[in-house]
Amino acid sequence: MIPTGHWSQPLFSATMATTATNAGYVDTLGYDFAEIVVQGPTHVAGNLPATLKLSHSTGTIASNGTDIEAFVGGTSVVSGSTGFVIPASTTVVTSGYAVKFLVDCRVRERYLGIQYTPGTSTSHEVAFTCNLYRGEIAPDSAADAGVTGLITEA
Repeated sequence: MIPTGHWSQPLFSATMATTATNAGYVDTLGYDFAEIVVQGPTHVAGNLPATLKLSHSTGTIASNGTDIEAFVGGTSVVSGSTGFVIPASTTVVTSGYAVKFLVDCRVRERYLGIQYTPGTSTSHEVAFTCNLYRGEIAPDSAADAGVTGLITEA
């Protein structure tokens, strides 16, 4: 059987204006690995978020965390500040924008934060979710797994 992970409620989901930066966090206590997915709307060719980055901290205010260089996006990789190029589509995306971060929580502080600023000229919806894996104790109930219903194969 595939081990059950813990699904964190969406970090945030919002309609964002061009200059708005939203931030959210997830508590990784007891888990070794996080998978954070950023889901955005369809967008025109070459457009990309203005800010897309992860931080870690001992508190729950994402904007107060320390940036994790490998997970700070930019238009180019710059040693000491950005670790990846924020992907943009080369054609109009019809299924939406999605970026996945795979994070080793064993070397991070307890809370992971994410910050996002859209790069489009209009407001749009964006959502962030997180799955936590390799927990100290495997969740065996819906509540422990962070969901309303947990269905497994016997």
